[in-house]
Parts: sequence; structure tokens; C-alpha cells
Amino acid sequence: MVFGLSKFFYFLYSYLVTLLVLRSMKSLREFFYQSIIFPFLYHSSNNFISVTLSSITGDEFALEYNNYFVIFVFIFNLFGY
Repeated sequence: MVFGLSKFFYFLYSYLVTLLVLRSMKSLREFFYQSIIFPFLYHSSNNFISVTLSSITGDEFALEYNNYFVIFVFIFNLFGY
């Protein structure tokens, strides 16, 4: 449930970022470059934060409180830029 919800919010976030880029684009090349870069930045920072936080708190904690862990990582990643 939470994983599907985070995927939905990721696509919503990507769509909004793409709209912002589209409004401020100066050329088509910039638009394609930025629309490719933003999802990669999101995924790489999401993986980095979740692995680092899991290493700090321990795998048992992350597995026991999986729902809260995923939500916290998602919110931290969304507003951490």
C-alpha cells in the first residue's frame, strides 16, 4: 500500500517538476535534459537516504517499522532538496 502510494506521489512530483521546467524552458534541448535528470536525481537520492538511514538505525528497525520508514524517507527526500 505505502509503496504504491509513494510511486503515485513520485509521478505526481515528476509531473509538477516537468511542468515547471516546461514553463521556464528556453530550448527543447534544455527541457529534455532536465526532464531526464530530475527523475534520476530523485531515485538516486531516495536510494542513498534509505540505505544510509537503514544502516544507522539497523535493518531490524527498518523491517519492523517498514511503513513509517518508507513514508519518512519519501517526505525527507521530497522536501530535502
